Amino acid sequence: MPLFGIAIAAVSVGQLPAAIEWPAMALMIAGAYVVAARGTHSRPARLVDALPALGCAFCWALSPVLTLRGLEDLDNPLLGITLGLVVSVLGYGLAFAVAGRDLGLSTAGREALAIKLVAGVLVGLSTWARWAALDSAAVAVVLTLNLLSVPVVLIGAPLVSGRHVEHVTARVWLGAALVVGGSLLLIAVG
Repeated sequence: MPLFGIAIAAVSVGQLPAAIEWPAMALMIAGAYVVAARGTHSRPARLVDALPALGCAFCWALSPVLTLRGLEDLDNPLLGITLGLVVSVLGYGLAFAVAGRDLGLSTAGREALAIKLVAGVLVGLSTWARWAALDSAAVAVVLTLNLLSVPVVLIGAPLVSGRHVEHVTARVWLGAALVVGGSLLLIAVG
């Protein structure tokens, strides 16, 4: 995501990281590589297998730049996030309609629906906070602070899903430490 973010911010809003910020981003990218790289006993990842993850990283990197542009003409981050969420819901609805799939709300179960509702509210609040941050900070800093969610996920995912589903290994923690270390370094020099 930092690589895409740097390129997109440079082209669209003319922001480039300062020289002192590059080592911090290099640490974050190294951390992502450590987590994503296969062990010696697995086959190497193919580019086609990585495309969905790269697409996700590109969209997450593009989002703050679009948000920054949107905030130029819209002074209220809450209104901006509301519009964004409405468009997202319509987009998901269209995707389900085109795919011919039922939303499955009747078969999901009450507990699953409650968890999804709480998760949706938390995502909405975090996205609102991200918009508010982009209104007052540089894109690179906001992208970096987003990466602090890494340790939260590594601790929370096994607790919520179970350790049998979420395998958080030493390699994953090493990669996360590099990502978070780079984030903290960027904040310290920024």
